[in-house]
Amino acid sequence: MKNTEIGMSTSLINRNIVGDFRLNPMRTRQDTKLWITLLGKGFIANGLDDDLVLYRIRHGQISGNKFVIAWRTLKLYLSVDSLPLMGRLSNFTHYAFNGIFKRLKK
Repeated sequence: MKNTEIGMSTSLINRNIVGDFRLNPMRTRQDTKLWITLLGKGFIANGLDDDLVLYRIRHGQISGNKFVIAWRTLKLYLSVDSLPLMGRLSNFTHYAFNGIFKRLKK
């Protein structure tokens, strides 16, 4: 929960291990909700450092307003009852700072 760097367009989920799952019908942050759910159940995510996709940014996209997305992410984190409140707030703080530093690097 300290970052949301698992991209849906490059994800592979083995249903033989995970079983059946569905994305939450929420308008944004469905991917983050899925990762919190699966990782919270003890499944392990592995990643690559390679760029596997080009992400197109266009005017008016749902995730374009980073303040709105941060607010929705905070609301999602606060809904994770399996973690103590301070853990949820700490994770969100890391998420926010990671996002700021990522944009400053560009």
